[in-house]
Parts: sequence; structure tokens; C-alpha cells
Amino acid sequence: MNEGYYKVAFSFLTLLIKMTKQIEQALKQQNFDLATALYLEWYESSPLDFNIEGSQPSRVKATHISNAANLARRAGFNELQFVKDISPRLGEMVKVLFGLAQPSFQTRFNDLILFIFLSLPVNRFTIFRNVKD
Repeated sequence: MNEGYYKVAFSFLTLLIKMTKQIEQALKQQNFDLATALYLEWYESSPLDFNIEGSQPSRVKATHISNAANLARRAGFNELQFVKDISPRLGEMVKVLFGLAQPSFQTRFNDLILFIFLSLPVNRFTIFRNVKD
């Protein structure tokens, strides 16, 4: 390999370390919007860092992926808060959609139906089963 490759790799790793420190600082300060923006920037620059298919993510990687997912969920929920002003029923639906409330049904026949898309996995959520310490 040539020297240019190592310079680019070192530069990227330096940037990644700096970005993770900024994310951790934003989370400590409870600046969730900044942390979300930083995770998005990280994802856009290196989407493979968030890919867990066929691998056993380290605890650090799993934590960052989980944080990014939770912050994205928070951002989505905040963006849809206007819906509760349209209809309290729609507001409750948004809470259920983002996992902040459990749906209540009159009978078991009213339970949620899982839509199946042939190109997507059947699991509703990704579960980290094999996380390295």
C-alpha cells in the first residue's frame, strides 16, 4: 500500500475520534439536537460504520448505533408533535408509533397487524444479540 492511503486512513480515524468526542460531549450536556446532527454527519460520511449485518458489533459500536437510533426516534417524534393539535387520537397514535405508549384495544381482534414487506426482514426491530464486551 502507498503512503497516501495511510494518510487518508489516519486522517479519517482522527476525524472519527474527534466526532465521537463531540457526540459524547453533546450527550453529557443534553444537547440532543447537536448529537443527532453529529450522528447524521458521521452516518453520511461513513454508513458502513452503522452496518451490523454479518458482524458482532463491539459494545462501543452497539452503543453508538443505539444512541443514534434513539436520537433519530426522538427527532421524529418531536417533528410530529403538531399532529396532537389536529386530533388527540392522532397524537396518541404518534406516541404508539414511536414506542412511548402501549396501544390499548377493546378486544384481541383489534391488535396491531404486522405488515410484511417481502424485501425486508420480518423482525420489527433489530436486536443486538451478540455484543462483544
